[in-house]
Amino acid sequence: MIIGAHISYRGGLEATLARARALGAEAIQVFTSTPRSWQRHGEAEGLAGPQVTSPEIPVFCHASYLINLASPDPELRGRSQHALLQEIRSADRIRARGVVLHLGSHVGTGRNGGIERAASAIGEVLSRFSTDVKVLLENSAGGGSSIGADLGELATVREMAGADPRIGFCLDTQHLWATGIAFRTIDEADQLVEEVARVLGLSRLHCLHLNDSKVALGARADRHQNLGQGMIGRAALGALISHPALQGIPAILEVPGARGQGPERKDIAEAKEIWHEGTQARAQLAGDCFEKSRRRTGSS
Repeated sequence: MIIGAHISYRGGLEATLARARALGAEAIQVFTSTPRSWQRHGEAEGLAGPQVTSPEIPVFCHASYLINLASPDPELRGRSQHALLQEIRSADRIRARGVVLHLGSHVGTGRNGGIERAASAIGEVLSRFSTDVKVLLENSAGGGSSIGADLGELATVREMAGADPRIGFCLDTQHLWATGIAFRTIDEADQLVEEVARVLGLSRLHCLHLNDSKVALGARADRHQNLGQGMIGRAALGALISHPALQGIPAILEVPGARGQGPERKDIAEAKEIWHEGTQARAQLAGDCFEKSRRRTGSS
């Protein structure tokens, strides 16, 4: 499993990659704009010049939280489209693999209308820019009138946006949990991965957000917790990220960390331990199944 972290983009890409190496991160996610304002990082961070050399580890950008492509307000939707286009351009300059995007909220005007508006907006943005950077639709935690909590909604947005191959997906473990999708056991985790394969397509899943949860299963609230300290727990997280089909997909930590300042080196190490425990549990289960089968065959 490729384990990474969301870290500060302060000082530009090279400084960020140096911090990633110090953390032991094998992938990174960054904000290329101030996440809760329309202000963008500038030339000092290397986002206004030519493309940089391809980074040695996978890089993802997370779009501003203010973007709301599902909004019924044409002015806000237009501003959101412009912001997304800028995010894609910045991601292209630093050779990021994708921009992780929250679809936004229909603000009580109806889910279907919100889905149609988001899909149309994404399609328009991608038509304006030729790039290999992917727009990765992230599942929401299901609060309020947000769209994208249901996997089928994510798939519908992609299809309505023209099934552009640049549109993919990012799944957040805490958001899955908050919407009532359980993966507490290997069997439940396997069922979830089968559903993802059926609805979204595993080839379109380019990134995971690996987080524990401060809230209970089905609480529909976006509240991340450090791994192993929340309501999901080590065993469930290990059951999911150890699934063979998910190996090779970067899993990005967005946890608060011990000091509330984001993932630290020990959080990366914890994630790797959880993955190892999950692979051991799967191996043990496979061994137990083989032994039961052998005994049945031997006794018949």
